[in-house]
Amino acid sequence: NDKAGKTNIAKHCYVEIINRFQNEANARLNLAIIFKREGNFNQAKKLLSDILVTSPRFFPAIMELGSVAKQEEDISQAKIWYMEAKKINPNHPEIDFILDSLSGVTTEKPPSSYVAQLFDGFADGFDETLLTKLEYTVPQQIFSMVAPYLAPEMAWLDLGAGTGLLAKHVKPYVSHSVAVDLSSKMLAKAESQKLYNSYICADLVEAMVSMGDEQYDLVSASDVFVYIGNLKDVFAQTFRVLKKDGIFAFTTEENVDKDVEYSIKDTMRYGHAKAYVEKLSQGLGFSILECQKATLRTNRGKPVAGYLYLLKKS
Repeated sequence: NDKAGKTNIAKHCYVEIINRFQNEANARLNLAIIFKREGNFNQAKKLLSDILVTSPRFFPAIMELGSVAKQEEDISQAKIWYMEAKKINPNHPEIDFILDSLSGVTTEKPPSSYVAQLFDGFADGFDETLLTKLEYTVPQQIFSMVAPYLAPEMAWLDLGAGTGLLAKHVKPYVSHSVAVDLSSKMLAKAESQKLYNSYICADLVEAMVSMGDEQYDLVSASDVFVYIGNLKDVFAQTFRVLKKDGIFAFTTEENVDKDVEYSIKDTMRYGHAKAYVEKLSQGLGFSILECQKATLRTNRGKPVAGYLYLLKKS
C-alpha cells in the first residue's frame, strides 16, 4: 500500500545516507525508529548502539534505547537507559514520569508533552494499528451506548478525539461537533477527513476551562482517561460544560488493585477503580445510567479489561 511504499523509500534513503556518511547519527536514529515501529527491535538496537560508539551522549538515541527496552518488556534495562538519559538532561519533563511508571510509582497525570509526543509519533498508521492489530472496538461500543440519546440539534464535545474514530459513528447524528486533543498531528488527520466542525489542540482541562457553562449535550472520552490518573478536574469541567440532562460517555481500564483509586501500569496507562469513578461522578451530581464491563482492546495479545460508562447531568 501507499504507506508501506513511503516507508520503504524512507528506509532506502536513510541507508544511502549512512553508507555515504559513516558517522551520520540522525539517519541512523530515524531508521531505528522505523524498525522499532515495525517491531524489528534487534535492528533498531544495533543502529542506536552504533550511534553511541561515536556519540556516547546522543540523547535521542539513549531515549529510543529505553523505549525499545520498554517495548520488549525488559524493565530493568529500560530503567538503565532512562537513568542514563536523565544524567544528560536532568530537567527533561518526561523522564521522571517514565522512571516513576517503570518503578510502579503512580503520579496524578503524565506531562502534556509526553502525551502529545507519543500520539504525534503514532499519527501515521494509528487507525490501522488500533483497529486491526489491537482489535480496538471502543468507538463502536461507545456509539452503541449513546445512540438512543442522539438528536439532530445536539452539540458534541469529543475529548481526546485523536484521528476521529468515534466521529465516524456519531457525527452524522449531531449538528455541531468539537474535537479536543493534545496531538496536533492526530487532529490534522481528523481535520483532513472533515470529521468535526472545529478542532482544539490543548490539554483537556485547559480547553474546557475556556468554554462557557452548559454548552454541550454530549461529551465523550474514548480510551482517554488511561492517560490521566486523577480524574477530578476533567470530570468537574465536563459537568460544567454539559447542559442539564446532558450525557457523558467514556471508558476506563480496570485497576488491578481495586482498593486503590487509580494506579499506573507497566504499559504506562492508568487503571481506575470502579468505586472511585462512581464516587467521583455521583459526588459532582452525575447519575450513572450505565456501567458495563467490557474488553476494550488487546495488548501484547491479551484482552484489556475495562468499563464503559454512561452518565447523565442531573
